[in-house]
Amino acid sequence: MSVFPGEKHHTATVLLISTEEISRTLLMYHKKFKVWMPPGGHVEKTENDVEAAIREVKEEIGLDVGEFFKKPVRIDVRGVDLHLPEYVREYAVDAHGQDPAHFHIDSLFVVHLPFQAPPANPSEPNIVRWFTKDEIQTIATFENVRTVLNEHM
Repeated sequence: MSVFPGEKHHTATVLLISTEEISRTLLMYHKKFKVWMPPGGHVEKTENDVEAAIREVKEEIGLDVGEFFKKPVRIDVRGVDLHLPEYVREYAVDAHGQDPAHFHIDSLFVVHLPFQAPPANPSEPNIVRWFTKDEIQTIATFENVRTVLNEHM
């Protein structure tokens, strides 16, 4: 039974949380939605959710977070166990321009990493910034983003 009937797109998102005593999260400003969000995006036909998550962080923020994911474990000649997301969530996405309303099935991964300045990323120049838990309460973001960050920071 579908909770939300309609077209579904598979996405992968990564919450990047610093391992400092007072943790911070690395977010990017989403120009289309005009809110701060964790990096993420659509899973390509040739990717699994883990590969998409790692690629999206590299493309959008310029960080390689592959080392923070568990390596696939072969279960037999035909399959592997993948790093599991912290959450799998379904979200409604409003129509925008030529894109009709649809739903995202999002694999949400949580990565704890040492604080570092986000590298300049000329391929996708996004506004990227670290935020403390207190700052998360005051910025423009989706409520589901704020809620999950409050759980993990």
